[in-house]
Amino acid sequence: IASAGEDSYIKIWEIQNDNLNEFQKIKINKRPIKQLSFSPDGNYLISLEDIKGLINIWEKDGNKYTKSDIFKDYSGYDFFSFSKKNNYFALGYFSGINLYKYENEKFQFKYSLTYEVDVYTENFDNAVSDISFNSDGNLLAIAHSKTISLWDCAKQQYEEELTVTDSTYYKINRINFSAESNYLFVELDTGLGDLLKIYKK
Repeated sequence: IASAGEDSYIKIWEIQNDNLNEFQKIKINKRPIKQLSFSPDGNYLISLEDIKGLINIWEKDGNKYTKSDIFKDYSGYDFFSFSKKNNYFALGYFSGINLYKYENEKFQFKYSLTYEVDVYTENFDNAVSDISFNSDGNLLAIAHSKTISLWDCAKQQYEEELTVTDSTYYKINRINFSAESNYLFVELDTGLGDLLKIYKK
């Protein structure tokens, strides 16, 4: 288990005899961590800084994780998602997504998806708010303000688009597939609180 707060440390924990024990503490920059996750195989720990959107990667070295230079100067991101299969790694930002694949011990850039966002007219309907891979690792759900696009990474084409809300005041915050991808969970910001919608396959 990995955790991060505002104390400039990432802490890695292990469960022993029903107890949670800290076994590594990693010093980071004095910026809060927005997202923190292990890769599906556990060989990498990835953090995303909140302010600059900087991606940092730590590689497993024995029992410890050490800073890796596998990514350099990658910043400006808002969220990321790993596929549990097929080794895809997606990095999302306000107006697009960069897709990588882990091959030959490197994250290889594959392609980008970009969306038109007009900041002058404040038309943010196409802005990307979250991303999530399904269980087989080929389908990437891409949340926009009011819709969700389902993108096939291998075929490089859209499979479906879901209209989640028509309300002017509602917008999609977060999305996540269930473990077997039978359900897609959608968190909506209603302006007065959060609303959960569930889509069944």
